[in-house]
Amino acid sequence: MNDLIKETNSTLEEAIVNLFSLKTENEHKLTDLSKEVDKQLQNVKEYKDSFNRSKDQIAKWNDDINGFEADYQNLVEKFQNDELQNILVSANKEITLKIDERKKKIKDEQNEMNKLIQKASISKQKLVKLTAEKKAIQLKLDYILDAYEFYNKTLSDIIEYSTSHSDDLCSYFGESKSKEEPIEETTEEVVEERKEEKKNKKDKHKESKEIEIVEAEEDVVEEEPQTEEVQEIEIHEEPVEEETDMDNFFNFDDSIPD
Repeated sequence: MNDLIKETNSTLEEAIVNLFSLKTENEHKLTDLSKEVDKQLQNVKEYKDSFNRSKDQIAKWNDDINGFEADYQNLVEKFQNDELQNILVSANKEITLKIDERKKKIKDEQNEMNKLIQKASISKQKLVKLTAEKKAIQLKLDYILDAYEFYNKTLSDIIEYSTSHSDDLCSYFGESKSKEEPIEETTEEVVEERKEEKKNKKDKHKESKEIEIVEAEEDVVEEEPQTEEVQEIEIHEEPVEEETDMDNFFNFDDSIPD
C-alpha cells in the first residue's frame, strides 16, 4: 500500500513540477517581450528626438538663407547707382555660395529625416507585433498561474495527508473503512430477506393456483352425467379454460421481480 501511495504521490508531484516549469517558462517569455517592447519604445523616442533636432536645424538654415538674401538686397539698394557697384558682384558671389551651402545641408538633413521616419515605422510595426504577443502570453500566464496555485495547494494537501494516513485514505472525506463494513453486511442481509420473501410469495401463489386447478377438475367429474353432446362441449371448453389459467399463472410468476 505504501509503495502504491508513493508512486501515486510521485505522479502528482510531477504534475505540480510541470505546471511550475510552464509558469516559469512563460514568465521568462513575458519578461523578454517586455524588454523588447521597452527597447523599441526607446528607439522610437530617439528617432523622434533626432527628427525634431533635424527639423530645428533646417529651420535655422532656412533663416540663414532668408538673411543672406535680405543682406544682398540691402547692398543692392545702397550701391546700385554708386561707383562701388563692383562690390555687389563680389557680395553676390559670396552670398550665393553661402545660400547653396545651406541648401545642400538642408537636403542632406531631409534625407536623414526620411531615414528616421523609415526606422520609426519599422519599430512601430515591431511594437504592434510585440504588444499582441505580450498580451497573448500574459493571458496564457494568468491561466497557468491560476492552475498552478490551485493544483499546488490541492495536490500538496493530498500528498501530505496520504503520507500520514496511508492506512485509511478515505478518512480524508470524513469516511472510514471500519464504518462501511457493517453497512455492507446489513445490506446483504436485507437483500437475502427480500429474496426469501419473494420466494415464499411465489410458493404460496403456486399452491393457490394448484388448489384452484384441482377444484376445477373435481367440478368437471361431478358434471359427467350430462348428455353426450353437452359433455363433448364441456370437454372441448375445459382444456381451453385450464390452459388460460396456466398461462395467467406463468405470466404472473414472470412479473415478480427477482
